[in-house]
Amino acid sequence: HPDLKPFHVVSFSFFVGLVSFFLITIFTQSASFSLSSIPKPVILPIIYMAVFSSLIAYTAYEVAVSKINASQADLFGYLAAIWSIPLAIIWLGEKFDFTLLASALLILIGIIIAEFKKNLFRVSARPSLDGHHFAHHK
Repeated sequence: HPDLKPFHVVSFSFFVGLVSFFLITIFTQSASFSLSSIPKPVILPIIYMAVFSSLIAYTAYEVAVSKINASQADLFGYLAAIWSIPLAIIWLGEKFDFTLLASALLILIGIIIAEFKKNLFRVSARPSLDGHHFAHHK
């Protein structure tokens, strides 16, 4: 809807998730649970995940979808798996092996098929009259 701002859509989605998880937590956790039981070293990563990898990332996605269509925006999301391979090798010390290569190739092939599917399988109902041969018959 054009009147809805991307930030509001994301914020509402996160609020619904917050309420849902809060209710689930109430019914599944012991009564002794408190926020003070969360270890101090994990508080900063939780805040990072809440702000950067959630609120900002999904707001950016909603802004992108408002500028281009969702299928085009999703193609960039699929590329995240490709971008994560070099990062995993550099930061986590992952070994580059056949599994990573095959995974990357499958993802790339899927993206290529999705992106160019219309052109590959397009069947024209009737020939175009725009070509040189038909130009004098107009």
